[in-house]
Amino acid sequence: MNTTDSRSQDTPLIAGRWLLWTAAVFAAAAALLLIGGGYEAGFFAINDAARVVSDGELSRLTQLGDSLTALSLFLLFAWRYPRALWLAVLGALIATALSHGIKPIAHLARPPAVLDLDLFRHLGPLWKRDSFPSGHTVTAFVVAGALACELRVTGRVLLLGAALLVGLSRVAAGVHWPVDVFAGAALGLVSVRLGGLLAQRWHWGLRPFGHRLLVLALAGCAIADFIRTPSYPEAQVVTRLIAVAGLALSFFHYIVQPRLQARAHGARAAAQPH
Repeated sequence: MNTTDSRSQDTPLIAGRWLLWTAAVFAAAAALLLIGGGYEAGFFAINDAARVVSDGELSRLTQLGDSLTALSLFLLFAWRYPRALWLAVLGALIATALSHGIKPIAHLARPPAVLDLDLFRHLGPLWKRDSFPSGHTVTAFVVAGALACELRVTGRVLLLGAALLVGLSRVAAGVHWPVDVFAGAALGLVSVRLGGLLAQRWHWGLRPFGHRLLVLALAGCAIADFIRTPSYPEAQVVTRLIAVAGLALSFFHYIVQPRLQARAHGARAAAQPH
């Protein structure tokens, strides 16, 4: 199987307008929370409801929104969805610029900075600044949105639902407000849409050389994620499993399989009568 077929090389993945409509729903949810209850609205309800989830489970879920872990995770799908990889890369660049531009301007405090720690569940590092928007949520929705563009409605709903769970885990861990999460979801999806428009004009990541360089970069992220201790140490087993699985799949599809195919082709050519 070719890692980048002719369709992948010639036709960028279309990031449909459904991304904008879905982003509008999340943006509206954030606005309603702000209007109805202020910036902290919904925090205690979600944080308290999530107490049924163990610290280990919550750590593993919220770690999936970490940028390095998300890049490592995408290595599992890069060989199957090369167009989604290029879309995700462009979307991630846009999302990073927007998110890191908004955070210092908004300059909003996180729950540990304004609430007594005895009043809510907190897990992981004691972050206090730059709450809006949630970076983990932005990352989760860029990855989910890019992959969802390859799927039908049911697959899209499942992927976005999983991304929303990652986002809500930030509230459950006590490091973000619900408004941060819904805004992050909207920002992530809008970034994918903008990345899709850019991909229509710039095809570098769809060509074999560009695609393999991107995969090599993802492999580097997977190695780094395997070596480091994540922000949520209880998630380390999962991050290492993701890294190993991604590296193994990539090694097979980009190195082993082409050699096997070349050998089989040579054997067939040699067997043909001259």
